[in-house]
Amino acid sequence: MASEQWVCPNCGAEIAVRAKSCRECGADEKAGWKQDHDYSHAFPELGEFDYAEFVSKEFGKEGVKPAGTRWWVWILALALLGSFALFLIRRII
Repeated sequence: MASEQWVCPNCGAEIAVRAKSCRECGADEKAGWKQDHDYSHAFPELGEFDYAEFVSKEFGKEGVKPAGTRWWVWILALALLGSFALFLIRRII
C-alpha cells in the first residue's frame, strides 16, 4: 500500500502527508508551513515572471548599480602585498 507524499515547501523533499516535520530540513508547522496552506503563489510559472518588473518593484526605477572596487581596497591590497614581500625578503637575508 503506497502512502501519499507531498513536497516540503522549505527544501523540496518528499514527505508523508500526515508528517509533523520534514526529515530532510526539520521544518514543521511552527517553522512556517502547514499541510493545508496554498504555496502556489510562491512559485510562479517561469513564463509569467517579468524580471524588469521585479527589479523596478524591489529596487526602484533605477535598479541596482553594481559597486566597483573602491580605491582604498586597492591601496590596502598593495600595502599588504608589500608587507608580505618585505617579510619574506627579511627571512631570506
